Amino acid sequence: MRALKLITAAILVLIGGMVGSFILDSIRPARAGEEDAPPMRRISAQAFILDDGAGHMRGWLATVDGTPSLTLLTADGKPAMDLSVQDDQAPRVILYDTEGHRRLFITIAEDTPAVHFIDAKGAPRMQLVSQPDDLSAVRIFGKESTSANVVMAVLPEGKGAIGLSDGHGTPIWWAP
Repeated sequence: MRALKLITAAILVLIGGMVGSFILDSIRPARAGEEDAPPMRRISAQAFILDDGAGHMRGWLATVDGTPSLTLLTADGKPAMDLSVQDDQAPRVILYDTEGHRRLFITIAEDTPAVHFIDAKGAPRMQLVSQPDDLSAVRIFGKESTSANVVMAVLPEGKGAIGLSDGHGTPIWWAP
């Protein structure tokens, strides 16, 4: 696991350095004599495959159906992390457990940042949400729930609130 973290960090540093270098080179002012210089060369592809030197695929940087994404894999080829920009321009990060199950994702959709915790079966277990209308909430789901069993919120006027439901959305208790 430590090796995966080190490899992930190294790949992110490498990609960040490459992107930073391209950005800085493209926005810096021209130096004397550079006005007539040929345009900057670039490498272009629909996908870049990352391997571990032994030929095992460890990830890729690609655009699929117009959606750019970076996917990192574990040593045994299971997904470990996805970083992408969705069709609605919302950024998204997905983290997987060691079995390749999606367990956590972070997104900002419609100006609403949210963190979603998911159990090994793919069911939602908890959400942290901060909505544009200044409503912040924590939603906790029961094992078989289709909606949150517990909602704790800070309302726009700054008051705290908590609510309980039966797991199907029917309120049982709410305060204040």
